[in-house]
Amino acid sequence: MQRVRERTFLKNVILTSARGLPAGSASLALPEEARHGAPSFPDTIDFLELIGDSPDDPVCEVTDLKNELALLQYTGGTTGIPKGAMISHYSLSVAALGTCSGTAPEKTTCFWGSRPSSTSWGQTVLMAGPLVAGAKIVVLSRFVPEVVAEAIGRYRCTFWVGATTMMIALLNLPDIDQYDFSSLRCVWSGGTTICH
Repeated sequence: MQRVRERTFLKNVILTSARGLPAGSASLALPEEARHGAPSFPDTIDFLELIGDSPDDPVCEVTDLKNELALLQYTGGTTGIPKGAMISHYSLSVAALGTCSGTAPEKTTCFWGSRPSSTSWGQTVLMAGPLVAGAKIVVLSRFVPEVVAEAIGRYRCTFWVGATTMMIALLNLPDIDQYDFSSLRCVWSGGTTICH
């Protein structure tokens, strides 16, 4: 980033890391790299400091839901070079409502998802949809089978979206019968065949 910054239109670089999270805020085991202090680089803004210095008042200056951008969703990496898809507030809202329609979440629903919220699926199915429904969301720093199995039982997760390889990793836990998966009502998978 430092090498190309002068040739870009970047105004600010905001730096975040799992290592920046307060260790005391985690209720499950953190990965090794998250147990150390956050890195710092010159001429960057620390994300947690930015949040801490920002006013609590909501800011909404959207006047045209159908045409004003809510975000640039980078996608298409599996079929070529990732592209910034222009997502309007209206499109994001419709996708979130569509998720609610398809999954019928309610306030007692607890989502655990392994898709990053930076992906379209993670953002729509595992973040926006549950937020619209008032459902709970369990966020883990990364997929570690033992930690996921513990989280599902502890937080009584009812809905899980994950890659098939993650489900195989859970099924291969040597002590799988020691975990409680009875709360799961719906499990979605994608990426490869689950069974033949």
